[in-house]
Amino acid sequence: MLVIQLLGPPQVILDGNALKLARRKSRALLYYVAAHSQSLTREHLLALFWPDTGRPAAQQVLRTTLHGLRQALPADLLVADETVGLAPGVEVDVRSFEAALAVEARLLPGGSAPAAGVDGLAAALDLYRGDFLAEVTLDDSPEFENWITGERERYRRLAVRGFIALARFHEERVDYAAALSCLDRGLALDPLQEDLQRTAMRLHYLAGDRPGAIRRFLHLRDLLDEEMGVPPMAETQRMYDAIMTDAPALKDETRSAQRRTGTRDAIPGSADGRAAAPDGRVAGDGATPTPGPGSRLAGPSAALRAAGTPAATRVPAAPHSASSLPFAGRVAELETLRTLPATGKLALVEGEPGIGKSRLVESSSARRTCSRWRARGVSWNRRSPTNPSSRRCAISRLVLTGRSCTPGCVHTSPPSGWPR
Repeated sequence: MLVIQLLGPPQVILDGNALKLARRKSRALLYYVAAHSQSLTREHLLALFWPDTGRPAAQQVLRTTLHGLRQALPADLLVADETVGLAPGVEVDVRSFEAALAVEARLLPGGSAPAAGVDGLAAALDLYRGDFLAEVTLDDSPEFENWITGERERYRRLAVRGFIALARFHEERVDYAAALSCLDRGLALDPLQEDLQRTAMRLHYLAGDRPGAIRRFLHLRDLLDEEMGVPPMAETQRMYDAIMTDAPALKDETRSAQRRTGTRDAIPGSADGRAAAPDGRVAGDGATPTPGPGSRLAGPSAALRAAGTPAATRVPAAPHSASSLPFAGRVAELETLRTLPATGKLALVEGEPGIGKSRLVESSSARRTCSRWRARGVSWNRRSPTNPSSRRCAISRLVLTGRSCTPGCVHTSPPSGWPR
């Protein structure tokens, strides 16, 4: 039995053993024939592989090449007077890959995709070991090189579509961890596809992992800065803002998912569970778009629709007061801040934007009978964000400084030299 694998570094396996073909052009011709389900004419092969060779000489080289391949594959290579093809029983991974992806159209939100179809799609995606004909080149055949380039992009997009379909299937069943795993595999092939990145941010949030959503946004922002010198799209920024402010629409979506599954997992920033505190800490685990419309060349509304973002979440609601939400966790940090006034020391709370520094300080102040401390926010970039040629590093800090307390308090004046 002959098996030809064209996704990733190509392999030819005959009866369970790897077959080595010495001549590079013989290998290239076999790969080209295997990638086509129909037989190819000799004229087509001559024009593709020997474009600059005279016809009589090119025909002789083709005959010699086919003779060598028939000796290696006597039952699997079908050579006729005018055409060349493979026997029906030959297994070629790209053919199975494309056939299995036909199920993708049935994996729609609210649809009833059969489990066999989903399993078949997952198995087909496992065939994608890497780019089509990775590391294969043929310098003297520019048309062949162009064909490889086009097919590599096509199969990469097919793989991304397949991962999106599986992610959509898992999201409909509120299996956010599996959905994120599929999206990550798709993003490994195209990390700059912002519609997928937005969907991943939203799934992190719905899974109770708001810090994960924030980290993903910051990584995407740096990647766009390094690779393209541009900021995230407006839709991506709005999704980030909605996550940062715990937009009610996102919480409603989380509760709706919980009702569908009968669970009460924590909603980031809410009192429904203790797994996701308002400071952004979590203690839990973790609708997908179609590629293309959400690219940086597409219109904003089309990109947002492609991101699978619910309509209610596209324009985040005004932030609600953090003080209206219960504070959980950060016991050690709260105790440290509680004891600092008596020491006369300055406290520095630092971390990534959105990690919960302000809320920690506010909660610490609320648990004391006097207001000894004042928070000063500081944020900056390591260098100007207008310079896209190097990595941006965003840092924010809260500096706590002393101030006079309420009249009659024993802390009537701060230590000498403290800023006011």
